[in-house]
Amino acid sequence: FEVLQHGLLLILSLVGLYQMRGRAWPLILSVIVVNASYMATNSRLRFLTIVMPGVVIFSAAGISLLWQKLKAKLGSVE
Repeated sequence: FEVLQHGLLLILSLVGLYQMRGRAWPLILSVIVVNASYMATNSRLRFLTIVMPGVVIFSAAGISLLWQKLKAKLGSVE
């Protein structure tokens, strides 16, 4: 279940990264640098708790973008 949850967060955070790419570059850079450094040195799941708040923020932005697009699409159908 944990792998599924992290996979969903990753997919949604990529959508959020795409949406926030111009405005949130410091947060994006910190998530990338911390993940890359931990993957290169010690790739245990417990060390990812440092960047999970950032991933959740990007996931929330991704959900928001998808929700807005869905509302716009459903609004145009009516």
